[in-house]
Amino acid sequence: MLRQSKRGERVRARLDTLPKLLIDKYKRYGSRRVALRHKDLGYWKEHSWEDYFFRVKYLALGLECLGLSPGNRVAIIAESCPEWFW
Repeated sequence: MLRQSKRGERVRARLDTLPKLLIDKYKRYGSRRVALRHKDLGYWKEHSWEDYFFRVKYLALGLECLGLSPGNRVAIIAESCPEWFW
């Protein structure tokens, strides 16, 4: 992604982490583009970048409220489903 610097130069923004990339996609596409599709009972369901962003945000806040902090690990023992990508 390119952005303007204070001096008017074009500068490539550093999207070097998953959170930065997610925020960039949310701001650029919002509810206008599909971020994830999956089949549920034979029907395709779609999730926009806005859906994706808010699900990740509230999951992260929930984990933080439970006492998780940077560096902690979480394991998921369940059948595969798209929600594990958030």
